[in-house]
Order: sequence, then structure tokens, then C-alpha cells
Amino acid sequence: MRTSTGSAAPPEAPPHPGVRLWGWGALALAVALVHNRLWASPNLSLFARISAEWGRQPFEGERTADYLLTNLSMPGLARVLGQTDPHAYARLHLLVLVAGLGACVALAYRNLGYLTARTLAVLCAAAPGVTVALQWLGQPDALMFPVGLALVLVRSRPALAALAFVAAATHPEQAVFMVAVAIGARAALAVAEERFERRHTVVEGLTALGGVIAARVVLQWYLWAADIRIRNPRSSYVDLGADLFWRHHTQGPWQLVYLLWGPLWAVVVAVAVWRWRARGDGAARPWAVLAVLAVLALVPVAVTLDETRVYAMITAPVVAGVAVLLARQWSATALLRAGSALLVLTLVLPGGFTAGIASWAWDFTPSEFVPFLWSGEHPGELDVWLMSPFRFVIPV
Repeated sequence: MRTSTGSAAPPEAPPHPGVRLWGWGALALAVALVHNRLWASPNLSLFARISAEWGRQPFEGERTADYLLTNLSMPGLARVLGQTDPHAYARLHLLVLVAGLGACVALAYRNLGYLTARTLAVLCAAAPGVTVALQWLGQPDALMFPVGLALVLVRSRPALAALAFVAAATHPEQAVFMVAVAIGARAALAVAEERFERRHTVVEGLTALGGVIAARVVLQWYLWAADIRIRNPRSSYVDLGADLFWRHHTQGPWQLVYLLWGPLWAVVVAVAVWRWRARGDGAARPWAVLAVLAVLALVPVAVTLDETRVYAMITAPVVAGVAVLLARQWSATALLRAGSALLVLTLVLPGGFTAGIASWAWDFTPSEFVPFLWSGEHPGELDVWLMSPFRFVIPV
């Protein structure tokens, strides 16, 4: 394995790198679909309703769902494109996820080289962020996860501010934590490349914060213009109390821990063993920063009900940072072997996520869902059908 700090130029790309990258991307997508299957969020009908009535209050007198009205970007896009039926809304999210991940891989290739792009594609196939997006189509995760990756991969400050704006317009609360983790991950990569400057990191942080604040201003203007009042904001869930959250998180503690990273735990273990054996070579600092970010991201998870989903979105920048560091510090041969092994492992293991109780890929029936994406036909009542694979109980 190569153990430089990343200041050296990346290795030369193999012949026809673009064609090879397309192949790896297609393989990663196929593995992700087998690993996760497809399903939609139980909130699908609510989001579809928001998109169909975008610019109005669709939940008059319905207090429990109005916090969803702060997610502007995907309902707005669905309204513009005319994809406001529930099946069309779910299908749009699938397309946005695939296109967004492809754009991130292309961005990594352009800015950081072939090995980084290939490594990112492989990591995404196994990432819990892709799992929750595929198994809960209709949630803002389909856009949030690619944006979280891109926050680390872009170079210019205007692009950083624009991505922070999109994140905050898509999910305001998660965006605050995601952007903070992204700035930390960018600092870790700067340390690895021996170009870290505290002033530079502070300026990047303020730039990203400006994007978040701008989105918050737009959101507030939208709510005011549409005469929408959020009577049940996400912050109100804190009122559920520590005892309830403790009971919720301890229903399946080992499943909760495993599904925070899923198959990517293999990468965590491999990097930990490698760093322990190579201790003292000076390349540990950026890995330590990413590890600290991953641990700190557990804090907001403590006051959420859908643990894997929230953690996966907040730590999306860490996944991008890992891809960059691995490509810089491991040899091409080691990356090829490790990436192939990870894809095989991901193919064998079922994808899953927790919301108190774990849900797994084998709980979903693609033979019902794939035709739904095409035609909108489904057995029984939509909300009941979408909720049927899940065993968790919302404690509110």
C-alpha cells in the first residue's frame, strides 16, 4: 500500500479510464439494487400532495405532517416537471439519486482522478445513504446524499455555497450538520495534502454557512408568501423526552450499530488495521479527523427516530473523504482488490436501516413495487401498502 500523505500527484490512469469508470459505475449500481431492492417512504402520499399543491397549505388542520413543508427542492422540482402523482414522485427520486451519484463520480474523476472516482462508486454501492434512499424513495435523501458527497468534491467557493443552499432547501435541519461535517472533511483532506490553513477553512465554513442562511431566508419567504404556518416543526420531537428516545434506540442495539455503516464497516476495520500497522508514518491525522466527525455525527441521531437515515445523510461527506484518502494513500492494486471484495460482500448482504426496529431488503417485494413505479398500480390502500413491510412503531 502507498502511504504518502497525498501531496504527490495521483497515479496515472489506466487506458480508456472513462469507459472503465462507466463499467464500474454500472456494476456498483447493479450491486446496490440487488443489495437494497426498491421501496418507497410511508410519507410518499404526503410529499406527493405537497408537490401537487406547491405554494399552498395542503395540511390545513393536520398538524402532524406540516413539518414536511420545509423540504422545498424536491416537491418544487416534481411540480415543475409534472411528477406529482405518488408513483411519479417516487420514480423522480430514483432518477435524481442515480443522476446525482453519477454526477459525483464524474466530479471526482475530473477533480481528483480515476482512482478516486472508482473508489467513490464502490463505496456508494455499499453506503447506508444509498440504502435508505432506495428503500425509502420519496424522502429528500435521494438529493441530500449526492449533495453531501459533492460538498467535499467541489473546489470553488461559489460551488460550495450553492451546494449548501441546495442542501438547506432540501432538508434544513440535516443541512446544518451535513455542512459542518463537510467542512471538517475538507479540512482533513487539506491536512493530508499538506496545504491546511486555518484561515482557509474558516472562510470555507462561512461560505457554506452563507448558502445555508440564504436557503433559510428563501424558505421563510416561501412560507410567508403561501401563508403557511409550521405548527409541528422537527424541533418539537425533542419534547418526546430522553426516556422515549432511549427506549426507541435500544429496541435493537446491535442492528442499530451495524446499520450505521452496513457493509462499510469492512472498510472501517480495514483502515483501522492498516493504520495500526503503519502507525508513525505521519498519515494518520486526516483519518483521525474523519473518525472524530463520524463520532460527533451520532449526537443529532440521539434525538431522531429514524437513526440510520439521519446518520447516513450527515456523514455523506465522510464517505467522500474516505474515497479521496484511500485513492491517495493506497496502491492501485490494493484498491482494486479491496473494492472488488467490498462489492462481493455488499452483493451477499441485505441492505437495511433502522427506525427503532430494523427493516431489511428481504422485507420488500420488487414484483409489486417496480410495476407501481411504472403504472402507479398497487394492492390495497397506498399508505397501508407502503407501511406493510415495516415493523417499527412511531412513538408519537
